[in-house]
Amino acid sequence: LNIAANLVAFLAIIEMFNELIIYLGNRVDVDVSLYIIFEYLFYPFAWLMGVDPEDCRAVGNLIGLKVIGNEFIAYFELIAVKDKISDRSFYIASYALAGFSNLSSIGIQIGGLSA
Repeated sequence: LNIAANLVAFLAIIEMFNELIIYLGNRVDVDVSLYIIFEYLFYPFAWLMGVDPEDCRAVGNLIGLKVIGNEFIAYFELIAVKDKISDRSFYIASYALAGFSNLSSIGIQIGGLSA
């Protein structure tokens, strides 16, 4: 129960930061969100993995969601963008999203070890 509560709270904090960034962007007439920041921040990593250049922003967003959130959120988003990216980029992204190397896993470990 402690682990699930930590995970839900962590994901809620991430969404709160996303909404704060959207609000601040709207105040200065800039279209920005945490997901747009992920697209540009993780673009080079997607390109280095061999993703098609036209799909690097979408896959960069997925990698950002996986690192900050967890792989389940990223896989749900991958299903949503499956028709918008090439098959090659889809398969590279599906392998890149596998694993537990994300910040919410650290929260799960802390919750499990402190119990």
